[in-house]
Amino acid sequence: MADNVVTLEKVAQGTKGPEELLPPEGKGEKVAIRVFEILKEIIDHKEALGLPKRWNRNYELKRGKHWKNASSTALPLVTANLIHVNRLRTINVLTDNSPIFNVARLGDTEQYDEEAFDDIQRCADHWWNEQEQQDVFESSVNNGEDYGIAIEKVVFNPDLEESGEVDTIVVDPFHFGFYPVSLTNPRDLQKSEAVLHYYPLSLREAKRRWPKYADRIKGDDDILKELSDERTEVAAGGRKTGSMLTTFASTVQNLINFNMGKVDEKIDKQVLIVEAWVHDYTMIKRRRIAGGGVVDPQIELATIEEVVVEEIQPKYPGFIRYVVCCNGKLTLEDRPNPNINPSLPEEEARKTYLWDKFPFAAANSHKDTASAWGMSDAEQLERLNTEFDKAISQFVLMKDRAARAKIINPRTSGVQNIEFTNDRGIINPINAEQGAGIRYLDYPAIPADIQASISLFQDLFFRVAGTFDLDIAKTSANNTLAYKSIAALIEQAATMMRGKIRNYSRLIRERGRMYVSMVQNFYTEERWITYKDASGNQVAKSIVGKDLLIPARLTVVAGSTMPRSQIQVREEAIELFRLGAIDRQELLGKLDWPSRTDVVERMNAGPYMDLFDKLQTAGLSPKVLQTIQQIAGTEKKDIAKAMEKGELPPLDAVLQQAYSGRPVPPPQIDPMEQAQAAIAQAEAELKLAEARRAIAQSEKIEAEKALAAEQIMTERVKQQVALAGTRYDEELLKIKRAEVVAKIEKDIRQVEREVMDLDTDLMRPRNEEKAGIFHERGAASDNQEVLE
Repeated sequence: MADNVVTLEKVAQGTKGPEELLPPEGKGEKVAIRVFEILKEIIDHKEALGLPKRWNRNYELKRGKHWKNASSTALPLVTANLIHVNRLRTINVLTDNSPIFNVARLGDTEQYDEEAFDDIQRCADHWWNEQEQQDVFESSVNNGEDYGIAIEKVVFNPDLEESGEVDTIVVDPFHFGFYPVSLTNPRDLQKSEAVLHYYPLSLREAKRRWPKYADRIKGDDDILKELSDERTEVAAGGRKTGSMLTTFASTVQNLINFNMGKVDEKIDKQVLIVEAWVHDYTMIKRRRIAGGGVVDPQIELATIEEVVVEEIQPKYPGFIRYVVCCNGKLTLEDRPNPNINPSLPEEEARKTYLWDKFPFAAANSHKDTASAWGMSDAEQLERLNTEFDKAISQFVLMKDRAARAKIINPRTSGVQNIEFTNDRGIINPINAEQGAGIRYLDYPAIPADIQASISLFQDLFFRVAGTFDLDIAKTSANNTLAYKSIAALIEQAATMMRGKIRNYSRLIRERGRMYVSMVQNFYTEERWITYKDASGNQVAKSIVGKDLLIPARLTVVAGSTMPRSQIQVREEAIELFRLGAIDRQELLGKLDWPSRTDVVERMNAGPYMDLFDKLQTAGLSPKVLQTIQQIAGTEKKDIAKAMEKGELPPLDAVLQQAYSGRPVPPPQIDPMEQAQAAIAQAEAELKLAEARRAIAQSEKIEAEKALAAEQIMTERVKQQVALAGTRYDEELLKIKRAEVVAKIEKDIRQVEREVMDLDTDLMRPRNEEKAGIFHERGAASDNQEVLE
């Protein structure tokens, strides 16, 4: 078999091609060793970039642990977690709504059923709702905002639901890597030679999944420490174990050792599982017979008369190879692309999205053109939040000192210190003069600079974060905002997050396309999906994966997950209904009116619906009732025409037929007159249709002109808004600087006035001979002259 393995270069040039990234299949230990060598290079590269340290620090900031040694000082170190506020707001804004899927048709699609294209979109919407994919998307954005990169993996899980279901796994950046490590854009992830997903797994679970190697799988506690993941200790407040839990664990361990002998210190050991998805371009010879099928290469050609050709084909579908390893040298799996159904014909499997792609997608919160790992908001905001915490801590320190007032008790007052308590009682100073000396110590007021710095750092934080627009929104006198103002604020927020929206929309799009590929490969049995039809009713329909193998690609409306003002939608719907642009059903749908289908039916039936129901209940003939309903729904001027054409029978004749049993005689109409009337009506309708088409064409041209003009004006307004925002920021910073300078100058002038107002008489010398020696007023000197 090994002699039949070649590469693409060998096929093209007839020479030995370069070696693949991994050794050939069958060399289990060498394959595992090579996979762990790649893993080591990935981990070393992460350490060189400082990513584990940065990610652990971001996790600390998210949990509100901003101070390094908060427990080692007596000072009040206060944390106001603005990073958490910004992070939470960003996540909620980006995941406020479910995405809107569209289906893009590729190439000539006339030969395919139109319903199949709609089924792809319906299937994606059904899966998104039924499998709680919005919650998964929120977790992905959570990781993106915490670590700068969101990673997803889409697989078909046969244990999910009854017949298996497509599952989306949010991949931890600590457990993910790509090779070569120099990738600079997560969009180019599919161009990597290999993608690794490595994660800790319970030793028991690993042995259950791979029973063939159960006796060889060992724990990897030492290896797992090398991943530099300290988040568990951060969540526990920096403590590995508590004293009470340690005592309890020791007691249980002693009991177990006493009753069962020596056991492992840790029952639930873990092993590091490494999944390697590799591009492998190995080619293999296959012998085909005339009737189709593949012949075993070990069989001699002379014994097979039907062999007509030997083909060289890829060993792995789409050149994707899947390897699972553990313990540094144990290969658990080594097989072709698991995302392709082997029972699906190759020409059909090639049409699916995951034929030649890894089942991974990644997106940055902020792009970094030097590294695919991207950047997070916390990297820009940490220092500002730290200064904000320091300013608040200084304010709290001054507040606490002023609140804990000290009592001045002169030693000669005659009152003991222990007599000063919060209880009611009486103290007895020696005299009134001594009693007047008992008072509280006056602390200096809290400096205004501290309060100004708190506001300054808060403003700077939200300006750098780009989320300050919603905080400084101006409201009307009744503290409300018009729907147009709300829409403008939402649009401004979307503008500040435009890069994030594009990145995360691509993540959703990749997830959707991978899902469709899994459906096409593994929905081999009939599945039922639900969707809303044109009337808004819930409808169920069965689908099969092979019916969706059509040239189409799933897309996502960018920004569809952003918040949408329901007030704005409803106000616009009401206005459009007044203009006649939408009907009742569309209006009630936008208003989300309960039982709107029944309301539309009653309104379409006209104002006499209740009367008709009563007549039917009273026993009126159905034929008579139908005629009356037809008359009620016809304009007065059209009744005579309808009777002339025979479309409406005379009411007397209907009543006669209903109560006498005799049939209604047909109206006497001249055939020639009827034909001429029909021709005239057809000509009139043709002219009317041509006129309407001309009017519609003219309106379309005018609408396109107006749209182009509005787009130009919108772009100009956006440019003016951006320029005005920049000037506003500059002016605000100037005002802040001027306020700080003015405050400092004011304090200096105040100090100078206080110095000038001092009583200079108290500081004069008593006589000119002893200038420079100061005495208290009224005090006599005890100096004595020395006589010689």
